[in-house]
Parts: sequence; C-alpha cells; structure tokens
Amino acid sequence: MNLIYRFGKYMYKNRSVYEKIWWIFYKKISPGPFSYRQGVIKINELNGIVEELPDYSSLIPLDPERLTNDLKGKFLVNFKKSDVFFGNDPLPAEINSCKNHLRIEWENGMFADTDITDLNVWELKD
Repeated sequence: MNLIYRFGKYMYKNRSVYEKIWWIFYKKISPGPFSYRQGVIKINELNGIVEELPDYSSLIPLDPERLTNDLKGKFLVNFKKSDVFFGNDPLPAEINSCKNHLRIEWENGMFADTDITDLNVWELKD
C-alpha cells in the first residue's frame, strides 16, 4: 500500500519527501528512505510544526492505590507509550473492569482492552 501525506507545499510519497514546484508538479527534496511516521514528522517540521510533549501539570493524577484492573468510572485517559503520531491527548473515557484487564471507551468512539500498566489516568474535572 502506498501511503501519501500532503501538507502545505510538501508531500510524502514512496518513502521520500517532495516539494510542490508548480500546480501538480513536485520535486524530490529528501530522498529518504523515510517510514511514513518519519515522513510526516519531516513534512510537519518543514511547515513549522514541531512535536512537543503535552503539559499535564494542570491534571490531577489518579491515586496510585486505585490504579488496578478493578477500576471503574469516568476518567481522563491516554496511553503511556504511544506511537500514534497524530496525538495521544488525555480524553474523557469510561473505564470498566473486564476479567483481568480494563475496557476503555473514549467519548470519541474509540475503545481499547488493555492492562492498567499501559495507561495514564487522571481525575475528570466537572
């Protein structure tokens, strides 16, 4: 499968980065080879966007004694380790215990079955 990412006047295609020179014509500016993630990061940098770690200082972490696979309720949740280049922001989610793991259902419709050790969990402010 050939993944293409276009942003501004740059494009990632065929493991290389291209710059638009006129209408639909592009010239190769970085021969790569880049993985899709590396290509997206390179194009974002060329457009002035730099990945930054989010600021979690205003969030209230869940009490460590409550961080078990028996956790239930609404919380702000994200993954500790994520290779998701388009974001891993903490989002409101409903957590339910399911045998020896947790079932997380985010408000945006995404869901995951995972262990509590894979997650960051914060109190949900009303």
